[in-house]
Amino acid sequence: MGLRVSLAGFLWLMAAPGVAAASPQEALQKARVCLAAGDYECASQALSALQEALPKADPSLRFQYWRLKAELALTLGTGESELALRELLSLRPDWAPDPKSWPPKWSEALESARGKLPDTKAPELAVKPPLMLRENQPLRLQATATDKSGVGRIEVILAGKEDRRLRMVTSDNETWSVILPAHWVRAPRLAFWVEAYDRKGNGPASWGSKTAPKTFQVIGEAVIAPPEGPPLWKKWWFWTVIGAGLTATAVTTYLLTSTDDSEIDPIYSTLEVNLTWPQYD
Repeated sequence: MGLRVSLAGFLWLMAAPGVAAASPQEALQKARVCLAAGDYECASQALSALQEALPKADPSLRFQYWRLKAELALTLGTGESELALRELLSLRPDWAPDPKSWPPKWSEALESARGKLPDTKAPELAVKPPLMLRENQPLRLQATATDKSGVGRIEVILAGKEDRRLRMVTSDNETWSVILPAHWVRAPRLAFWVEAYDRKGNGPASWGSKTAPKTFQVIGEAVIAPPEGPPLWKKWWFWTVIGAGLTATAVTTYLLTSTDDSEIDPIYSTLEVNLTWPQYD
């Protein structure tokens, strides 16, 4: 079983096997030595002597008691092993023995007991940080979450006075996503956090928090600066050009309408064109 018996402890056990331990620590040591020596009755008696002191004992001592109790029950093949394992795991839910000290059947019994424990843990949550945020552009946020009882809900909370919330959606209860609306994404930065709960209400598992939200820089929209100086229609030369154009139009219209076409002699002109062809040798 991987338990070592010191020479001093073995001699102490042989010298006074029926003497009650003076303290819980000594009772644990006696039970450990008896179990290693194969004296299961002695180990059982030593553990029984601890029962009165157990409720007031510190968690470390209680854990050692239930571990020895489980090892004794597993060795004898009694039904007390499951209770002892569950009590052990209630003190240290993630505890795993050294494979060299526990036979495979014992490890199987431990995992079976672990599976029957009530779920009190929050989900395991991981969020993929956004790479680039542009102002007034929707943002797709993704997360993964797992839980023994199943993930119940994941929410994105916008940091601010109102703490506005959006729920993520999933198709496989593991990968979750949500699209943050464009009006949430404002320069110069976006701050939010994520909370996850399982189906029994355990949680939250958090990515960021109200006091320390995740903050990301937002690239602002390009702003076109207005031209300097007065507008075009307030410049003096604008109306000068307009006036000259109107005057020219009026004069042209008058000349065209006041001239008799029959009195106009045609004007002939001659266009002389000289063409030179390239010469080839």
